[in-house]
Amino acid sequence: MSNDNLKEYVCVGLFAGAGGLDLGFKQAGFEVKLAVEIDEDASKTYQLNNPNTIVWNKDIADVDGKEIRKIVGDKKIVLLGGHLAKVGVIFKMSTKTVKKD
Repeated sequence: MSNDNLKEYVCVGLFAGAGGLDLGFKQAGFEVKLAVEIDEDASKTYQLNNPNTIVWNKDIADVDGKEIRKIVGDKKIVLLGGHLAKVGVIFKMSTKTVKKD
């Protein structure tokens, strides 16, 4: 995928921790626009290391797809997060909405 094609996408880090996975995507050329992390210390570390990324220090259960869409706009969303499968969070994505099932 060329860097021009990457402009269609934006990454959202869920269960972001200090941002290791997100860093890899940034290094690959993706924009990471938003990160969500419940742990306050990890959120602070993430923000210090990624000052251009919006960091929400809250439980993912309290995040609404409409809130995410306000931040990322109409770009295609790539969800990042190592714990997604463990907790069974499934997101349906389209260019217009993000819904939590």
